[in-house]
Amino acid sequence: MLSVKQLLRQRYSAQIGLYDRSTNFTYEVQKWVQLNKRNLDFTLNTAEKIKKKAAQELGLPESFISTSGFRKLMNQKCKMSFKRLSYCKPNMEDNETKHQRELFVLEMAPMLLKDYEPIFIDEAGLMLNQKKMYGWVPKGQKAILESSSSTNHITILGAVTRSRVLCYMLVKGWVDQYIFATFISEIIEQLQSERSLQKNCFIFDQASCHQSIELKRFFLDQIPCILAPCNSPQLNPIELLWSHLKRKLSQHKHALERDLVFRIYSILRETPGTFLENFFQHSARFYRLALSHKPFSGIFDESSL
Repeated sequence: MLSVKQLLRQRYSAQIGLYDRSTNFTYEVQKWVQLNKRNLDFTLNTAEKIKKKAAQELGLPESFISTSGFRKLMNQKCKMSFKRLSYCKPNMEDNETKHQRELFVLEMAPMLLKDYEPIFIDEAGLMLNQKKMYGWVPKGQKAILESSSSTNHITILGAVTRSRVLCYMLVKGWVDQYIFATFISEIIEQLQSERSLQKNCFIFDQASCHQSIELKRFFLDQIPCILAPCNSPQLNPIELLWSHLKRKLSQHKHALERDLVFRIYSILRETPGTFLENFFQHSARFYRLALSHKPFSGIFDESSL
């Protein structure tokens, strides 16, 4: 009876051994990884998927490569680490971005001195089965994604203050200027019913759906509005709420969209006000960095985008 190593040498040496029948198969997989580690797609986020890709390109059956052995090979011989991926936009720390951050903080300061309550507004895409993303990267390097995934089933719009989730809306697909205007009108109606419209200001980013002419004409003349700078999610505490929401969603599998929607509602209802207070305090640290022109970390968790 032939061993696995002998079987490999007999059947696959011509493909993997470069005409040397004594070539070790493990060395060939190691060589393949070393040649391709810079080109590995981060969406191949498990060793199992990379193993299948290696087996396919080497012309070998998957049964000859164990997942545990492949992980050991990647870690010890190829010097690769399996890390959680983070999302980073390019050019987040250029001088223009730092200047815009400073102007944003200086624009907010008079509002806060007049006892205006800032209302942070934003949206986030949610997938049916929210998963944390991991990938192989060379040891000593950060696992950074250049762009986030564009696949989403539901988009959530939200508005938060320092003490509560003021309002939120779920829509299927992407948000356009009309959906965003509808959401703003709901916020204004709620503030009017609470008789607190005069002492609030809106803060949201510079997405195209946030800057339509109709929005400015019909709604934003009723309440002060400040546009947050680009590439600066750390300045918006609602981003931490989205991160918290996605982390909770990733702990469960949702077979149907209605299950996902029910789970979203329950998580937001159960989020205590102390969490929001902590989110605001976390963002306040970056406000101080913006005033001193110091760089932010440059990395923001992908599970929040």
